[in-house]
Amino acid sequence: MGSATREEGGERTWFLVALQKGSEIWRQNAPGVLGTPTARDGVVFMPFMTQWLTMLDAATGDKLARIRQQDEAINFVRANSDGVFYGS
Repeated sequence: MGSATREEGGERTWFLVALQKGSEIWRQNAPGVLGTPTARDGVVFMPFMTQWLTMLDAATGDKLARIRQQDEAINFVRANSDGVFYGS
């Protein structure tokens, strides 16, 4: 998994790419700056634009859910044996 940006017509496009054995298996565009993604139990957690967290199916890249945080920024997302945590 990794995130990247490229310039298209003077605008930046952000996207998350999932790789398996060096080959791309899916790509998901993001409407703004991405934070560092993490994964747990077949779900990829992709923070973006400091207020959104999208959950994606790790095998397909399909969107499962999206959370918008209005009170505080989402500057990180972490996964460990206790669960998934996000915050600022």
